[in-house]
Amino acid sequence: MNQDAICSALDNSPSHPWIPQNAKSGRPCTPNIAAWVDTGFLVALFARDDPHHTSAVEFLANHQRLSLHSLWPVVTETGFFLERLWL
Repeated sequence: MNQDAICSALDNSPSHPWIPQNAKSGRPCTPNIAAWVDTGFLVALFARDDPHHTSAVEFLANHQRLSLHSLWPVVTETGFFLERLWL
């Protein structure tokens, strides 16, 4: 079920104040509860001298209930880049 289908289904349901409004359509939508992260985000998160470190940390601080997902190749690549940074 895609995002529009979810929003359409919610349009036909009773109004719930805890469901935020979709910024584009103004219809109620469920909030995102998960995000996929890539190598760039993970490197920025762990490498304090990375130019995007502050924004990565702020993102996590502002989205504490968000479940992060990745793939083993991404984790492996992140380790490779972090090892090169710290040698």
